[in-house]
Amino acid sequence: ARLDIASPAAGPLTPRELDVLRQVAKGLTNRQIGSELYISEKTVSVHLSRAMSKLGAANRAEAVNAAHLRGYLAADGGGTTSG
Repeated sequence: ARLDIASPAAGPLTPRELDVLRQVAKGLTNRQIGSELYISEKTVSVHLSRAMSKLGAANRAEAVNAAHLRGYLAADGGGTTSG
């Protein structure tokens, strides 16, 4: 399967979706992410599902990869540049 990285299908990722994806990239479970971000495990699941949908990803690994390829998971902690 090919991953289309041209643009998100349903708009840009929200800051919270990015927070969740950053934690997924660290290898954390939904429960661990919820604890880190002070949100419920179910809320983590919702943010992750929406991010996966926007990225066209079928699973967590694809979502992290797509976010990385789009620059959302840059080393500075975000997809923006400072200047």
